[in-house]
Amino acid sequence: MVRLADYKGMDRQTGQWVSGLDHLRQSVADIITTRLRTRWFNPKYGCKIISKLGAPMNAQTVAEIIGDIALAIDELEPRLDATYIKILEFKAGKMGLSISGKTIEGTIVQLDFPALDFGH
Repeated sequence: MVRLADYKGMDRQTGQWVSGLDHLRQSVADIITTRLRTRWFNPKYGCKIISKLGAPMNAQTVAEIIGDIALAIDELEPRLDATYIKILEFKAGKMGLSISGKTIEGTIVQLDFPALDFGH
């Protein structure tokens, strides 16, 4: 059985090794904040929401953003089955977000992203 702890990587802020839930959180944030077709070796990596950042924040745009996030996680992050996504705040190129779901181990988790930055 594959476990969260089996996935390891480098923390993008500190350069230290990271694994488990911390690695999952970093991976989901990276998927969401990466524009599609910007990684030449994997053009399907990323999320379409960046193109919607300048759109009016009405119910339709919010629903599209949530759908885009759900699709990206479903296609690119096998360790998480996202069951609930909530936008907490959208301001100045940053988005607060909460994602709930089950890990590959069946553990229920909530990943909170207080200020994902789309400026990179």
